[in-house]
Amino acid sequence: MYDYGGTFVTEMWIYKDEKTYDFIVGVYENGEWTQKFLETEFIGKSK
Repeated sequence: MYDYGGTFVTEMWIYKDEKTYDFIVGVYENGEWTQKFLETEFIGKSK
């Protein structure tokens, strides 16, 4: 969590499976997101 112009912003990586993660940037308070600025999914490639 960090202060960004008076708003406390959290960046969170959420594990889904061995190749997939969600990444969220927003305001996270009391165990829930009250505002999301970015939400995306990262999927790794097989070699």
